[in-house]
Amino acid sequence: MYPGVQYSFLIKLRYKVDEVPFLNVAEGTYVKLTAKTGKSKDSSQAYAKPWPEQDVPRILADANYFLENDGERGPQVSIVKPGNWPINTYLWDVAMDENGRVPNPGKALKVEQGQVAVIKSNYEGPVDFGVVKVTKLEPKSAENRSPLVPVGYQGNWEKALPSALYYFNSDVWQPSVYSFQAQISEFKGGYVPVDIQLSYDDAGKIIQNIVGDDPNEVPALPAGKTGEAIEARVEGWPIHQEVRVVWQVTPEDAPYVAPVLGSLADVETKIITAGARTAIREIGGGAMIKVKVSKNVKGKDEEGKDVIKTEIVEEERPILVMDFIDHREEIQHLIFNKLSTLAAKNRVTILEVHLAQTQLPPELLVGRKREQMAIQLQETFVQEKQAQEKRVDAENARAKADQQGTLMRAQIALEASELEKKAKANEGAGEREKLSEMAVGQQRQVAVLGAEKVMQLRQFEMLVDKVTGLVEKHPDWLNTLFSNEHLVPQISTGGGMDSAAAILGTFFKGFNFGQDGEKPTK
Repeated sequence: MYPGVQYSFLIKLRYKVDEVPFLNVAEGTYVKLTAKTGKSKDSSQAYAKPWPEQDVPRILADANYFLENDGERGPQVSIVKPGNWPINTYLWDVAMDENGRVPNPGKALKVEQGQVAVIKSNYEGPVDFGVVKVTKLEPKSAENRSPLVPVGYQGNWEKALPSALYYFNSDVWQPSVYSFQAQISEFKGGYVPVDIQLSYDDAGKIIQNIVGDDPNEVPALPAGKTGEAIEARVEGWPIHQEVRVVWQVTPEDAPYVAPVLGSLADVETKIITAGARTAIREIGGGAMIKVKVSKNVKGKDEEGKDVIKTEIVEEERPILVMDFIDHREEIQHLIFNKLSTLAAKNRVTILEVHLAQTQLPPELLVGRKREQMAIQLQETFVQEKQAQEKRVDAENARAKADQQGTLMRAQIALEASELEKKAKANEGAGEREKLSEMAVGQQRQVAVLGAEKVMQLRQFEMLVDKVTGLVEKHPDWLNTLFSNEHLVPQISTGGGMDSAAAILGTFFKGFNFGQDGEKPTK
C-alpha cells in the first residue's frame, strides 16, 4: 500500500497484508526497474517509455496509478535514484535483502575533468540528463550517411556528455568514457645499437672498435613504450628511428572515434602506430626535402665589378640518409604533416612529432668521426704545445726568481761598470782638454822664455809634484829628512831657475823615490 491514510467508498472487509522493507538506494548508485504487468510496449522499443522523474516515487508503490497511466510492462527506462522508497513488490521485480538493499545496483556515471562520455542509445525518445536535455527529437537527414545520430535517437549520439555526475539506466544508454587529454606514444628500442668507437694511441694513430654487433643483444622493449623503433630504408641503407608522437581525440571527435575505432588503446594501435610507420617509411623512401645550402653566385660589388658571393639559398632534393642527422627539423616536419593527414581521416588530431635516437649504419659515420677526431687531435696538439710553452715560461720565471739576488748583484755590477766607464771617459776627455790647454800655454811660454828655459821649468814642476805627492803619502819622511844633519845640503849657488833646480837636484841626489806608495830610501 502507498504510505499514509487511504480513503475508499467501498470498504473491503478482507485484506491480505505482506510487510516488505523500504527500497534502500545508496548514494552514487541507482536501481533498475522491471514491471511485472502493464500495457504492451511499442514493438520498436526494447524498453518501456520513461516516466517523469517526479512520478517515479508514486509508481513504485501505487500500482493503480501505474496501470491507469498506461504503464508498460517489462524493463523500464526510468530508474530509482538514491533514497528510501516504499515499493510494491507485486508490481516490480526487484531483488532486495531484508534491509531493502539491492545486491548489484547500478553505478552512477562520473565523467571527470578532461573526459567526455560517448553514448550508444538503445531507446529513441526525449531525454533529460541535466546538461543534455532533448524534449523533442530533431528529424534525421535522409542523406546523412554518418554512423552518428542526433541526441535522443537510437544509435551512437553525435554529441558527447561533458564532465558531470549522471544517473541514468546504463542498459538503455551505454556510455564509453573518453579522455580528450593529450596522449603520448613512444617507439623505442627493438634493435641492436651498433657503433664504431674511435680512439688513438700515443703516436696519434686512430684505432677503430665495433661495439654492439651481436644480434643476440637486442634489448627488450622498455616499459611503457608503445612499440619498437620504426625501421626504414633510405638510399638503400637500413635505419632505425625512435619517435615520440603526441596526439588527441577532441570532445567533438570522440563520438565518431568510439564506434568506428574503439577505445584509445585501439586508436593508438590502428592509427598512431600504423600511421607513424607509414609516414617514416614513405618519407625515407624518396620524399623531397627543402634545405638551405650555401652557394657561390655571381654578383656586383659597390663599384659595379663582377664578384663571386656566397649566399644561402633553398633547394629541393630527395631525402638522403644523412639528412636524418643533419636536417632533423625538416624531416620531423615532413613526418608531422604526413601523419597528421593520415590521422585526420579518422578524426584523430596529431599535436607533436619528435624524433629521438636515429640508428644509422656505423660505416656511414666512421669517415665523419675520423675527420672530427683528426681535427680534435690537431687542436689538442696546438693546445698542448701552448701549454708546454707556458710551462717552460713559468719554470724560467721560477728559476729567475730563485736567482734574484745573484741577478741583482750582477745588474748592480753592470750598472757600476757602465758608470765607471762613463767616468773614465769623462776623465780622459778632461785630461785631453787639460793637455791641450797645457800645450797652448807651453807654446806661449816658449814664445816668451825660449824652448830651453821652458823645458827646465817643466822639469822643475814635475820634480815639485813628485816631492809633494811623496810628502802627502809619507809625512814622517820629511821630518826624518830635516832632522838628519847629514842629509841637509851645504851647497849654495846663485839665484835663478838653474840654481833652484841644482839645489833640489843636489838635495835629492842619491835618494831612491821608489814606486808609487813606497817609502823613499837613501
